Amino acid sequence: AQHKDHNREIGLAAANQLAKGHSVIVHSCLGPHDERLRQLKNGDRQLIGLAMGAVLEACVAAYRPAAIGVAGGDTSSEIAHTLGIQAVSFAEPFFPGAPLCQAIQKSGTYDGMFFNFKGGQVGPPDYFVQMRKRFR
Repeated sequence: AQHKDHNREIGLAAANQLAKGHSVIVHSCLGPHDERLRQLKNGDRQLIGLAMGAVLEACVAAYRPAAIGVAGGDTSSEIAHTLGIQAVSFAEPFFPGAPLCQAIQKSGTYDGMFFNFKGGQVGPPDYFVQMRKRFR
């Protein structure tokens, strides 16, 4: 319950910043020397997707962004699963290997919402800046 409340707080804080016009990136660690990465390597990697999915649920409930970008192939899969996204359909090219897609969900918050699920090494360093410009 403590983690669920913490994830909800992060999601609401992200929604608050989006409502103010700020860009938001939620991350699981700050790089290869972050202690949290070592903990994850020894634990369950699905926890990242579950936690990030919970953060997204709270954020989208409070503020419906025009699109959501997710970095990390395994993380993307876990987040899509956590959110109950059944499939995605191609919407338009964005970068090779990471097109802009729309979520398909029989009934739910995310049906028709734009998502970009990208592998960790896909795209240029300003990838998310370019995504934000696309949806302004």
